[in-house]
Amino acid sequence: MPLSFVAIIGIAVIIFGAIMRSAILIILGVNLIVAPISFFIGIMAGGGPDATIIDFFKGFLTFQLIPLLFLIFFIIRRSRKILGGATN
Repeated sequence: MPLSFVAIIGIAVIIFGAIMRSAILIILGVNLIVAPISFFIGIMAGGGPDATIIDFFKGFLTFQLIPLLFLIFFIIRRSRKILGGATN
């Protein structure tokens, strides 16, 4: 899948999320845009002759961890709101 296609889909998801006022869709759009960059950084970190798969994941999660944490936070927040556990 070309990088421009992923960027266009990511921007479309962000715009749709902004229209729907959904934080989860906005975070998913950011995640789509950041994924190729983090994959590239992970490959560069794990490309050395003495590198292991752990080095790849360190480089990958350097850029991907913050959007993933926001996504998990908003999913937990929404599920609590749906189940009636939160008063907000």
